[in-house]
Amino acid sequence: GLTDKKKQTAYPELVAGYKKFLGKKNYIWFTPPKQKWEHAGLSISVNPEIGLEFDGIRHVVKLYFKAPKIGKIQMDIVTHLMTNFLPKSLNKPTSFDMLDIRNAKCIPGNPTDPALTALLEGEAASFAQIYKRL
Repeated sequence: GLTDKKKQTAYPELVAGYKKFLGKKNYIWFTPPKQKWEHAGLSISVNPEIGLEFDGIRHVVKLYFKAPKIGKIQMDIVTHLMTNFLPKSLNKPTSFDMLDIRNAKCIPGNPTDPALTALLEGEAASFAQIYKRL
């Protein structure tokens, strides 16, 4: 029932990739946590789309829909924000992942790096300052 030509073209590939990712896993859906990360007057929504538990691990997943391959630094920033600023389950291990939905590839987040938090805070402060001057 889609009338948008872009969606008509993209959705079949995206649905196929999502179904391939799910495969035959026995999973339980949960509502993924959401949070705002704020620094220096800048607010960013940390808003993963999927929460699935399988193999005893809760997977909080941000979907990547675009055709170009996501760069490592962009992926690290997204998973870093999720890992460091979203609430975690107290009773089960949690993995903060990105799903390249077109390729059905789930990419687990890397261990956090305090230097990345410092970089994000510096970028936020810089952006906020520039925005104030415009």
